[in-house]
Amino acid sequence: MSGSFAAWHLVFNTTLQKGPYFLNELWSNKNNPASYYSNTFNLSYSNRFLSKLDWQASISANNSSNWNGWGFFMINNLDYKLGNGFSARASLYQGKIGNLPVSSQVRVGVRKTFDWNKNDAPTVTLKVRVYEDKNDNKQKDADEKWMPDVLVRVDEMVLVSDKQGGIIVKNIKKGWHKMSVLYGSSRQQNFLEKEFELDKNEKMEFAVPPQYVVKGRVVEQKSKYLMAPSQMEGIKISFLNAAGKEQITYTNMEGEFTMQLAAGTYRVSIPQLKKQNAPNSETTIVVDPLNGYTPHIELTWVNNERQVEVKKISH
Repeated sequence: MSGSFAAWHLVFNTTLQKGPYFLNELWSNKNNPASYYSNTFNLSYSNRFLSKLDWQASISANNSSNWNGWGFFMINNLDYKLGNGFSARASLYQGKIGNLPVSSQVRVGVRKTFDWNKNDAPTVTLKVRVYEDKNDNKQKDADEKWMPDVLVRVDEMVLVSDKQGGIIVKNIKKGWHKMSVLYGSSRQQNFLEKEFELDKNEKMEFAVPPQYVVKGRVVEQKSKYLMAPSQMEGIKISFLNAAGKEQITYTNMEGEFTMQLAAGTYRVSIPQLKKQNAPNSETTIVVDPLNGYTPHIELTWVNNERQVEVKKISH
């Protein structure tokens, strides 16, 4: 007799057995087969983290006539998908049977999965809709709009979202894929990406976090005494977030620049001066909409490879 129950990422199952079922059970009790019994209770958990890391854990208790008592077992498996059918696995096994000491085993290895019918792999349809996530809660609310005319790249295919913020990709193979969304102006391009696995027809929503305006100006030292700055157009301004992702923009003819950024902390610099080993050529700003603070920045370009003077001006 067996039964199981599943909820969330947990599965509980039990098997109550009287009499041998497999040959090894019959052989170990060949003198008195009817005396054999085995009662197993198992609780397992599985989940995926960071899109590529799978964790499976299970705890079992078994009461069997083979060892006239209880046996307890624990198994942990970590699988990390490396791509191209390769995955790395680390396993930990621990078990205790009756009065015997605890046995432990650790295994680490790399596995390769071969797809013999790769050219005939089944395909599915992917539907994606892009929306502006104003409150950054990762779900579409009634007052949030779909984003039309956004470039969406799925693997090597590039599509433009329709008036409802949607794209459709047909005949896409099952497995892992990468999707990115490119939005913004020609002067500033914002880029988001995610990885996901497809095993059936799927509808997905892609949340674009709210963007907050950061304004600034680059002024050459001598221009402080002139009516207008000179040769300040096209200076590259770099914004680097805590995750190491860089966004860039360029100054206009007046040396002014505007950047749209998600909430967070950013390191701001002028890469041209940074390459010349200019000291203090960068600063850190915090875009914190909860406190109503969007920074205004003034960068002063000093000639002769000397430092950049940085001022942060808040409202």
